[in-house]
Amino acid sequence: MAKSVIINPANDVSNADLSVNSSFLGTTDYYFNNGGSAFAPYVGAGLGVYLLGNVSSSSNGSTISSGLSLGSKFGGMIRAGFEVGKFRMGAEYNVVPASDYNIVVGTLTESIKNSYLGISIGFFIGGGQWNSKATAK
Repeated sequence: MAKSVIINPANDVSNADLSVNSSFLGTTDYYFNNGGSAFAPYVGAGLGVYLLGNVSSSSNGSTISSGLSLGSKFGGMIRAGFEVGKFRMGAEYNVVPASDYNIVVGTLTESIKNSYLGISIGFFIGGGQWNSKATAK
């Protein structure tokens, strides 16, 4: 994610702040389906660890400075969506605690929100369908 990119060719100044986030969550889903149709709405939740990495770089003429900060936060996730046959669509809200940072000028500490909403669209490869029932012979 690019949080801030500033390029000013007139003053030969550039700044960039980028972040890379990953998560490792244990999740569970509950399907509102009795197996009689291909449509299956669901809700789910998860808990785990979010890894947050930030890279910053600035250039002012001949001076270049950069920084790297890594951290982890314990957080959770809630989601809802539906499946139709092998198609799946859902939305999830990841609840990640805010990160604190210090402003370079002075000793003021601010917080940056890390929580975010995600939308997913996908499909399954292999497996059965909701409305398929095994028959014993």
